[in-house]
Amino acid sequence: MAVVTNQEYCKFFWVPADEPGHSKCTMCGTVYKNPVSGFTNFMTHLNGSHKDEYQQEYKNVKSQPGGRDISTYFKRKASVKATNIYKWIDWVVEGNLPFYFVNLEITRQNSIMDPISTKTLMKYMRLLMKKIQADISIQLKKIKTFGLITDGWSQDVEHYLAIFATYVQEDERSGRETVVEVLLSCSVQEDIDVTDDWVPDIGEEDKAFGLTADDMFDHIVGVLVADFDIDINVDNFDKFVEFLAGDNVSTNRSFCNRTGIPLAGCGAHRLQLAVNDYLGKEETKRNGSIIQPASPEQAAIRKLDLLMGELKTIKNAAILRAGLSEADGDIKPERRTKVKWASLFKMLKKWEKLKIPIERKRNDFPESVTEKIPNVTETVLLESITKSLADFESVSKALQLGGDRRLSRYDMRGLFDKLCGAYETNDRLMPHLHADGQIVNNKHFENAIVKIQGRREDTLSNQEKNAVKVFKKVSGTTPTSGGATEQTLSFAERSLAESQAAKKARTDKSAYRSVAHVSSTSLICERLFSRAKLIMSHLRAHMDPDSLAMLLFLKVNKNFWNDATIIDDIITPENDAKIGALVSQYLKNYLEII
Repeated sequence: MAVVTNQEYCKFFWVPADEPGHSKCTMCGTVYKNPVSGFTNFMTHLNGSHKDEYQQEYKNVKSQPGGRDISTYFKRKASVKATNIYKWIDWVVEGNLPFYFVNLEITRQNSIMDPISTKTLMKYMRLLMKKIQADISIQLKKIKTFGLITDGWSQDVEHYLAIFATYVQEDERSGRETVVEVLLSCSVQEDIDVTDDWVPDIGEEDKAFGLTADDMFDHIVGVLVADFDIDINVDNFDKFVEFLAGDNVSTNRSFCNRTGIPLAGCGAHRLQLAVNDYLGKEETKRNGSIIQPASPEQAAIRKLDLLMGELKTIKNAAILRAGLSEADGDIKPERRTKVKWASLFKMLKKWEKLKIPIERKRNDFPESVTEKIPNVTETVLLESITKSLADFESVSKALQLGGDRRLSRYDMRGLFDKLCGAYETNDRLMPHLHADGQIVNNKHFENAIVKIQGRREDTLSNQEKNAVKVFKKVSGTTPTSGGATEQTLSFAERSLAESQAAKKARTDKSAYRSVAHVSSTSLICERLFSRAKLIMSHLRAHMDPDSLAMLLFLKVNKNFWNDATIIDDIITPENDAKIGALVSQYLKNYLEII
C-alpha cells in the first residue's frame, strides 16, 4: 500500500459534527473545531489517543472488497446519560452492593459519576434484564433447539430453581465452535400446600404436595414462554429441548421420562455416591439396635470425626495449641459435612497434620478426647483412605472445570473407568460410576454422546442412534459462497467450490453436529448458588426473591451487557414512548378545545 497522507487519514477518520464548524472523530466521538488550514489538531488527536489503532484500522477497512460501509468498523459511542447509568449498575451488580448504596452521601461524595436514585437504578436494571432476555430469545429462536441445566437451592422457606440454556455457537468467520451457557432464570419455584385452592371435583389421589416433576415442568415452561417468548408446551417440549442436565434424582428422572427428553446425569453427583460405595456401609440403627454394622473405613472415619468435634471445644483447643510447634503453624481441627465428601478429605488431611501435636499432649487431654484418638490399626487405615481419596479429589476438581477447560462426557467416562479399575474389588463395587449403572436414567443417550465425542460413531447401536437423533445433521446440498447459483459461477469458482466441499467431506466426517454442550455436570448451578449466598448475606436476608433473581441474572449474563451502548438501546425506545404519550395527550387536549 502506498504512503497515506495526513489529509487522507483526516478525511477518513473525521466527519462533520452536529455543531456547525466542528468535526467528530469516528473512532471515539471526540469533537474538534475545524482548523483554518492544515490538519495538525486532527493528527495530534489520532497520534495521541489512537496511536496503535488508527493506521491498522485504515488498512483493515481499505482492504475490504466491495466498498463496504466503513461505519460498521467503528465502535459505537454511548451517550453520557447511558454511560452514567451503566457504571452505577455495573458497580452495584459486580460489587454485590445493596441498592441503597447509590443514595448514600459518602458514595456520592467519593464518586465522579452523576448521582442516581435507588428508584432510577432499579428501573434501569429491570429494563436491562428485559433487554437481555430479548437478546437471548433471539439466540434461542435462531438455534431452534438447546439443552437445559437445572438444580435447586433452598434459602429459608423459599426454593429457587436455576435454569441454564446451553448450546453450541459457531463463529461465522473462523468456524470455531464455542459452548454457550446462559442463565435463563433463578427464581422461586412455586409449591403446592394444603391451603391452595384446587380445581373443582379433583380426586384426592391427584392432589400432590411438595415440589414434583409437574411443578418443575410448569416452572420451566413458564419461564420460556413469559420471559423468552418461546412457543413451548407439553406437546412440543421435546422439539425445543434436547436434554436436561442435572442430578440423578427421582424428580429429574420423572421429569425426563414424562417429557420424552433424555437426562444427562451429573457426574459430580455420581462421584459423591461412588465415594460412599468405596468406603462401605455406615452404621444403621433401628429402635436402638444395630441392624447394619459400619465398615472398618466408616467406623474409623466416624471415630475421627468425633475426635475433631472434641478438639473444637475451648478447653481442648487450648491444649492442642500448646502442642503445636512453629513449624506446624496454626492448624485448627475440622469436622466433615456428610453431604459433601470433599469435607471428609479435608478432615483427613487435617488429621495428618494434627496427629503428632495431639500425641505430644496426649496426657493433658481428658478421657473424652483420648478414647477417640485412632489406634495404630485405625491410623494405618486412615492413611490408606487419604491416599485413595486424593485420586477421587483430583477427579472431582477436574469435573469442576468450566469454560473452555470443561470436561466432555467422553473425558468423564475415561476418568470413571480408571477409578473403577484402580479401586473396585469383588466385594466392594462402585456401580454409580458404571456406564450401565442403575443410576443412569438414559443409558443409550449417555453412551451415544460418549461415542460421538470420542469419534467412535461407527460403534453406535440402533438404540443409541435413535437416542441422539436430535443431533443428526440435516442432509442437503452444500451452499455456494455468496448465495450464487452454479450457473452464475465461473469455471474457477465452481472448481474451487468443489475442492472446498471435498476437503470439508474429508475433515468433517461426523454425521452429527457438535454435542460438546451436553454437560458432564450441573456444577454451573452450584457456582450460581455460591454467588447467591454472597449477595444474600445475613445483612440482606429479607431481600425480595425477584430482586435476587434479577441480580443473579445480570451478574451471570454479564457478557450480554459489556458496553454502555445497551443502555442507549433502552433509553431511546423509552424516550420515544414518552414523546408519543405527550403527542397523544396534546392531540386529545386540542380536540377537546375545538
